[in-house]
Amino acid sequence: MGQRDHTRQMPAIGVLQGVVLDSASNKPIEYASISIVRVRDDEIITGGVADTDGYFKIQKIPLGRYSVLVEFIGYNKAVIEEVNIFPREGGGIEQNLGDIKLSISSVQMAEVDVFGELPQFIQTIDKKIFFVDQSLTVLGGTATDALKKIPSVDVDIDGNISLRGDQNVNVLIDGKPSGLTQSDRRAMVDNIPAAMIDRVEVITNPSAKYDPDGMGGIINIILKRGQFEGMNGNTSITAGQFDQFNASGMLNFRREKFNVFSNASYRKGYRQGDGFRTFIMDYGTAADTSKQITSRIRMPVSMSLRLGGDYYVTEKQTLSLSTTFSDHDNTSEEIIHYIYPLDYKVLQDEVEFGSTKALDLTYVRDYEDPQQKLELDISYSYSNDREEQTQRYNEQDPINADEWRTNMIIRGDYTHPFSKSTLLETGFKGTIKDFNSDLQYLVVPYDFIYGEDVYAFYATLAHDFSAIWGLKLGLRAEQVETSIRMNADGEQDTTNVFTALIDSALSRAPFSNPYFKIYPSMFWMYTISEKDQL
Repeated sequence: MGQRDHTRQMPAIGVLQGVVLDSASNKPIEYASISIVRVRDDEIITGGVADTDGYFKIQKIPLGRYSVLVEFIGYNKAVIEEVNIFPREGGGIEQNLGDIKLSISSVQMAEVDVFGELPQFIQTIDKKIFFVDQSLTVLGGTATDALKKIPSVDVDIDGNISLRGDQNVNVLIDGKPSGLTQSDRRAMVDNIPAAMIDRVEVITNPSAKYDPDGMGGIINIILKRGQFEGMNGNTSITAGQFDQFNASGMLNFRREKFNVFSNASYRKGYRQGDGFRTFIMDYGTAADTSKQITSRIRMPVSMSLRLGGDYYVTEKQTLSLSTTFSDHDNTSEEIIHYIYPLDYKVLQDEVEFGSTKALDLTYVRDYEDPQQKLELDISYSYSNDREEQTQRYNEQDPINADEWRTNMIIRGDYTHPFSKSTLLETGFKGTIKDFNSDLQYLVVPYDFIYGEDVYAFYATLAHDFSAIWGLKLGLRAEQVETSIRMNADGEQDTTNVFTALIDSALSRAPFSNPYFKIYPSMFWMYTISEKDQL
């Protein structure tokens, strides 16, 4: 007679929760892996991943005797023995394991045993996380290459980013707009080396915490910063066909009260792309169609340097300062073959170069409850770009554009848990943007000056009614001040459609559009299984 597996018949009603912390800094360890191992046969029955606060909650555990394995890359694993999920003395159906502290592992370079690796993707309740280092095909590339590897994210031939087919996407760097992405919703991320990226977070349903622009979704690019004890670093050099070359390095030094980190990258390459396009211009009563075949060669060169440090004021208070320098020089050649309604070719040469400087100061206050947190931040970035475009089809005068932009952000975020099932988030954000553009078109110089000040306050309240049902309410209030000034110096060609449009805008300038608006939000969450949410 065969032996029955009584454990498999046990009802899956057990719940385990806890918090994973760094033993040195007492900070939460994001995305630590938790495995529930059955004592009888050492089989992993279920498991989970800690959230950004190090908190985990694993449900639907069959009744039985288990050990809990907690691990994360760079740390010694922790094993909690004799965890009894049973409704009797010495056990319990719902148990809180409390704080689980992991110590940084000491690696002997003579022999390294690899027990596992971080997954390339992690899916949490509200976002999708892609770890760039886990993709070998991204090495030596840019943020564009990394985004193309993420399901539902696409970057077209012009560098425009879309999420699930929607280009209304907000791209952030370390949770904030940055000059590295041109501080624009339709950001260009091809100048960010993949070697400087730690992970990419894709948020498809932004709450009231985030700016209302980019409601198609948010892509948050998290840059690397070393935090390991002592002196450590790494370097990487890759080369490939089509003149591809990339060199990057990272250096980190950490002691009990401070941490200093740096990383640098140099990249050059050669890219060629072909495409087919159809344009339909709808004028209401009539429509024009244009079709073209494009062939483009791009030769990008970029350099980036990031320096920063953390000062641990107390065990739960951290002051951080970081600065980023970036420089790029891109040359491209494009052939546009118009095939309808007329058949002709346009050869276009373009040179675009510029630099970005950014500074960020952050204060973080942690509390005994890992879900409670206060964060204050002030950041400033300045970037400038120059573009020179020449068309060889009709030997017209070259088009030159000089652009520079500044972006200052002051924000504060506070998270307060009323219980394990109720969480309040509140905060403020002030953004001051300035964008200047000098354009020379058909020898006539144009000046465009745009300013935008946004002052916002938000609050969200999330509550889990049960293990499967949850509700999140949010409210965001914004006061926006915008202004536009335009100038032209010279006589314009009134027969040109483009200059006629500019002339129409100049006649109505300057513009001003102040407004106040409230953005409510509500999300219902239904947990189908541990890995599926609706």
